[in-house]
Amino acid sequence: MNLDSLFSPVRHALAALVTRQEADTRPAVHVFLLTCHAIVLRYCLGMFTEATARRLLGHLVNVALGGTRTHLLTRTWAGSARGEPPTGTVVSLVRAQAAASPGASAQARGEQVPNLRRVKGEVPLTPVQRRFTTIGGLDSQSVRLRWGEPPDPDRLRAALGRLIAHHDALRLRLRRTPGGWRQHVAERESADPLLDGPRPPGGRCVDPARGPMLRASLDGRDLTITVHRLAVDAASWDILLDDLATAYQGGPLPARTTPFRRWAERLAGHAAAPEFAAEAAYWRTPRPEPASFPVDHPGVTHADAATLVRTLDPAYTRALLAKEVHDLLVTALAQTVADHTGRPDVHLDLERDGRVPPFAGVDLSRTVGPFTVVHPFHVHLRDALDTDRCVKAVREVLRTTPCQGVGHGLAGGRAAAPISFAYEGVVPRGSGVFTRLTPESCPGRSHLIEVRAAVVDEVLQVTWAYSPAQYREETVSALAERFLDRVVALLIPSGRHTPRGRAFLDRFFPGIPATLLRMHRHRVPGAAVALVADGVVAEAWGEGLASATTGLPVRRDTVFCAGTAGEHVTALAVLRLAREGVADLDEDVNHYLSAPGVRPGLTLRVLLTRTPEGGKVVERVLCALTGRDLPGLMRELVFDPLGMRHSGYDARLPKAATGHDRRGRPLSGCPAGLWTSAEDLARVATEIQRAYAGTGVLLDRWAATQLLTPVPGTVHGLGTVVREADGVRWFGHTGTAPGYHCYSGVGLETGAGVVLMSNAESGMEFAFDLLVELGAGFHTWTER
Repeated sequence: MNLDSLFSPVRHALAALVTRQEADTRPAVHVFLLTCHAIVLRYCLGMFTEATARRLLGHLVNVALGGTRTHLLTRTWAGSARGEPPTGTVVSLVRAQAAASPGASAQARGEQVPNLRRVKGEVPLTPVQRRFTTIGGLDSQSVRLRWGEPPDPDRLRAALGRLIAHHDALRLRLRRTPGGWRQHVAERESADPLLDGPRPPGGRCVDPARGPMLRASLDGRDLTITVHRLAVDAASWDILLDDLATAYQGGPLPARTTPFRRWAERLAGHAAAPEFAAEAAYWRTPRPEPASFPVDHPGVTHADAATLVRTLDPAYTRALLAKEVHDLLVTALAQTVADHTGRPDVHLDLERDGRVPPFAGVDLSRTVGPFTVVHPFHVHLRDALDTDRCVKAVREVLRTTPCQGVGHGLAGGRAAAPISFAYEGVVPRGSGVFTRLTPESCPGRSHLIEVRAAVVDEVLQVTWAYSPAQYREETVSALAERFLDRVVALLIPSGRHTPRGRAFLDRFFPGIPATLLRMHRHRVPGAAVALVADGVVAEAWGEGLASATTGLPVRRDTVFCAGTAGEHVTALAVLRLAREGVADLDEDVNHYLSAPGVRPGLTLRVLLTRTPEGGKVVERVLCALTGRDLPGLMRELVFDPLGMRHSGYDARLPKAATGHDRRGRPLSGCPAGLWTSAEDLARVATEIQRAYAGTGVLLDRWAATQLLTPVPGTVHGLGTVVREADGVRWFGHTGTAPGYHCYSGVGLETGAGVVLMSNAESGMEFAFDLLVELGAGFHTWTER
């Protein structure tokens, strides 16, 4: 072996790892180098053939550069960062190759050792298999290989037979019964796996009912391998071709990892487990219907199919491979869709690698099977031209999607978006025995447009599948070119730095998994959010249900009971009257009340700094001072000047949310006090910001200082809580009432904040859980 040629791709991958800036890559580099050393050492000792060493190093490079096959080192790198020994997929693969006895590598890692006897028997259908049966996706995938020398048919036939015996998914049998689809693993395959001459068109050489699931056809030096779609995914091809090269050369196949049958059984059990309930509820949450995607010729079917392929320049491809490839490609596609539709909400169906076990005790590193998952992806792009914020928004959704979407199918979710996307990573081309001429074929189409990307021969290749009956080729070509333009734009550093205390603005937007998961975790039916930035309400929206009984959704103008946060709003009216000389903050309030009944010495200043009876007494004082009822007075002094159109003191306000208990059950009755929307409450925060800067609408700098200056030894200003975290002063208030909770917090120095209102008694736990996750200094924000 030419070691220089062997290490050329390794050097490229190592450089890519070192230059990444998204996170600390030292653990990744450490494991990468250890694994390279293990592979080359075993080759030099004669434990690996040249073909196997090349395949393993190619596999490792693919892991380092990203893609849907990158389940491989995720856990390894995390473990290394914690000081644990390397236990990732590539390392386990190397140890399995070198093990003296089957199962030794798994025992060395302390993992559950799979049953190494030939697997057979009934197998539950996995979510992706059920999806294939419902969308008519019972077709095949093919790969064409060119051998250096014409292969010997008998040796090839024997090698293929060993693959079929080794991998239980290649012996699956699917049948339709009155009770639905069922499948089992046959004990052995009797059909000849090798055909002479070209394969029959349309994948008719494989049969999921009677077998075989794999068949190859030999035409000179060219070998075409066809596997039914129910038995293979993109990552499985790497394993199959690696095993084929090893088996053809007479070497021992690597020890088997968890059989596909065992995985399917564990997956079915996990779907019925209590710990999956919250995630299942998240996936079953009603989501906004994806807007229709424009077509050139509406009203026609899209049964026919055409493909259009575009490639990225090799130099740009190399730059892309040094970054988080999948994240950037999804971002570029989301921007392209937003451009085309003119709408900020983008809905896609993402096809991803499902080899991310939601439970312990399985190793899928060398298991062949259909592990692909398809799950909905929704991102809200406030400005599709702002590349930096678009990347952050997409990454937030991808990062917080539970278990890379594995649970979506388990919860019975279905694909719904008009466009799907899959990134298949870096496709290995050679093994020393043969060269892959084409990537996996993907016949059939279940979406309006399907986009698939892979790096082939150091070039990003993007395939667009569509219906020529619905789209002109020029339309799809324009989309494809715009997509590549977006990719190139994402490779240019923005040079923009997000200040501390404002990063959450790029992570918080409608429909993010972080919000929905925590709503289900804490049994909160609905929530409303408003974001504050630099003295204005930047955005407001609703999540979930205003009432679990009626099923009406929360919208940006849905009103909630503010509870004890009402005094935060009342303080603005007090300060306005104080500035006008109508009220004195330090006068005994008994002087203002006709029927005092308040302990002597209490002033408006004292009452607004968290005395037990403060809020109600202040309201009485305001009415006594002005001779007005509270609702009318507050509308004149605060609501109307600030544009708070959805605020009042009547629980019968239109669009009022229903309160719920800690189990999510509706409560009867309506609490008294201020009812307002998250957007209206955010207007109070923006007025305080402006007043502190000397540009307030109804307050001046003096009033803002009264609100934001805590009483010595406390965290309370006038009707406002002020806390410091990470060098930022946060001001706002929390409020509780039976069935409701609200939170308002804004960074004085950063100018960024959030208002969060919910209709459940567990709203406080929900709010703090979510806000700490978003990382904006909220971890110190608690009421004492």
